[in-house]
Amino acid sequence: MENLSKSLLTNILATHEVFEACKKNNIPVLVTSTSEVYGVSEDKEWTEESRSLIGPTTKLRWSYAASKMIDEFLALSEYEEGKLNPIIVRLFNIIGPNQLSEYGMVVPKFIDAALNNDDIIIHGDGSQSRSFTWVDDVTSYFIKLAEMKAYGEVFNIGQTQEITIKDLAELVIKTCGSESQINYIQHEEVFGNKFEDPTRRTPNIDKIVNFTGMTPTKDIDSMIKEIVAHKRK
Repeated sequence: MENLSKSLLTNILATHEVFEACKKNNIPVLVTSTSEVYGVSEDKEWTEESRSLIGPTTKLRWSYAASKMIDEFLALSEYEEGKLNPIIVRLFNIIGPNQLSEYGMVVPKFIDAALNNDDIIIHGDGSQSRSFTWVDDVTSYFIKLAEMKAYGEVFNIGQTQEITIKDLAELVIKTCGSESQINYIQHEEVFGNKFEDPTRRTPNIDKIVNFTGMTPTKDIDSMIKEIVAHKRK
């Protein structure tokens, strides 16, 4: 939200340059897209074929989703024309021990606050739900898809277990044995009126599980425990 135009140009123009280099040197490319491309789709689970439902252009937070959609269209168009061998993955809220809180990532922000007994800040009322994906599972999927040469395919990479942001904050406080309190602020207070937040974001991962034979290895409780233990070191 602080670098809207720069984010757009980076996602579109820089990705295009990568594609051109891959075409020139006949190198496959794994394109990291995002769950954001589904927008606020009302499907119970988001499959790779779910229709996208992003907000109006006046809600500038959707510019990121739109730029990633353009990347996907570029990759798949080049594939159909026989010019590029892309694998597209849509990532759902990756977390892990070394993730930084400085860039707004909710899990490290909550854990850092809890370990310091600082207030945990929730944007909105905390009822919005997310699913969190362990970073080691993500890299394992990347390697497997590359080895299987899954060119021209699109895959969700995520975890199907949902948790509300309020429950996540409470889980972090409990795991840390923290005295932190939860405070709620509205999105508008932080991002102005150009932001819009999906109420839920949960993938269907049947395609990648069936394709690779691999399933997620951790639930949210074990992920949080491992991250907290790492940060305490």
